[in-house]
Amino acid sequence: MADFSEVFFLSITDLGAKLRAKEFSCYELTRAFCERLERTGPRYNALALSLKDRALRQAKDVDTDLKRDRTRGPLQGFRTE
Repeated sequence: MADFSEVFFLSITDLGAKLRAKEFSCYELTRAFCERLERTGPRYNALALSLKDRALRQAKDVDTDLKRDRTRGPLQGFRTE
């Protein structure tokens, strides 16, 4: 996995640009954020329920869309079900 230490502080617009430029996949980015939250969340009492598995499934769907050049906006992976 890429080094995501600087990515955690980028804007949504910048993250979207890096995803479209294929600097990393949505799956990799999602996994990095989930792992960071699992690691630092307890320190700040910030994690009540991990939705990592669901987030990773949705990230794969976004990667499929990006491979087909289908973009829907900066929060493309956001869905409510």
